[in-house]
Amino acid sequence: MNSIRKRFDSVTSWIRRKILRGSNNTGQVSFPDLQDDILVKIISYLDYPTRFKLRLNKRLGEFLDTIQNNFEGIHIQINLNNFVMSLTTSSRKPFIRFVVSNGLEHGLRRMAQNTYVREIEIDALGSPGGEAGGIYEAIFTFQCDKLTIHCNRVSECVLVMPQLRLRILLDHMLSNIREADIGLICTSLTAIDLS
Repeated sequence: MNSIRKRFDSVTSWIRRKILRGSNNTGQVSFPDLQDDILVKIISYLDYPTRFKLRLNKRLGEFLDTIQNNFEGIHIQINLNNFVMSLTTSSRKPFIRFVVSNGLEHGLRRMAQNTYVREIEIDALGSPGGEAGGIYEAIFTFQCDKLTIHCNRVSECVLVMPQLRLRILLDHMLSNIREADIGLICTSLTAIDLS
């Protein structure tokens, strides 16, 4: 614990020196206005849920793309329009769980660009809402060893995927995922007239 505190203190003092060097600034700088090298250093010390929320800001997301992420597992629980995402890391903090109210699809797409995951698991606890189709599509772009999808507690699960690009999804799966265990059976595909 002391080593983490010392590391944090050294980063904090480095940031203060960097901000105040060569300027008349009194230290009143907002987070997004910091210099690039300072942002990268700060972001590398943040916990992952905070990083995930910062991804929704385009400029900060570009910095996050420079930091490679490796996870033991990602577990996403989908229940109607409620999404709970859990991350298992190989570091000291083994389990991080947070609820994502919106923006999960966008965050997952950006995260997939620089993240390797050993195992991804999706639990669909009922028929998911409209945003779930985009989440499945985003998950298929991750580099991972194993993907598991299962639908629990229901006999039938309806998945609506707007702008369904099945062939592109299958190509992503073939190139990014080594092993897939999908516990869902597709009984029908229906085109919906949106006009």
